Amino acid sequence: KMQQKITILKFTKIILFIAFVGLLSTSTFAQVKIDGVAVVIGKNIVLDSDIEKFKQEVDARSEGKITISDCEMLEKLMQQKLLAHHAIVDSVTVSEAEISGRVDRSVEYFTQQYGSLDKVIKAYGFNDLDDLKKELYTVQKENVLIEKEQQNITEKIDVTPEEVRLYFNGLKKKH
Repeated sequence: KMQQKITILKFTKIILFIAFVGLLSTSTFAQVKIDGVAVVIGKNIVLDSDIEKFKQEVDARSEGKITISDCEMLEKLMQQKLLAHHAIVDSVTVSEAEISGRVDRSVEYFTQQYGSLDKVIKAYGFNDLDDLKKELYTVQKENVLIEKEQQNITEKIDVTPEEVRLYFNGLKKKH
């Protein structure tokens, strides 16, 4: 019994110490907002900031002509993460050369858009080219996985133009 009380006392002290350190660190960094998790699909996480970034990207690409709600944005991101998750489950393979090539093309594209590599790094808030490439690597790897999984899903589907016409005519009759 005495041994149990000592163990419980030690455990309580450790918990109190961890709580104190946690309080100390949160009061020190109280100004930093922690990014919230919007949804988790497999090992893929969609953060609140991902939704906002995607929304800004759509706005920039469409030059403000397309507006999408946060709900629609989350749905699109969830579809992408689900495809990426199933690509891994289905053992879709991606070559390093393919991803590296896409990363290099992305860096070249952004450099052309902004005029210099330094402007690209500053615009997206990275410390240096390595940080930018690490982020692009993650994004491009997921994109390749999604594309290959979409190909796997649709490769055995045959649809004739007549079937498409009948389908859309059927939609008109419903409304």
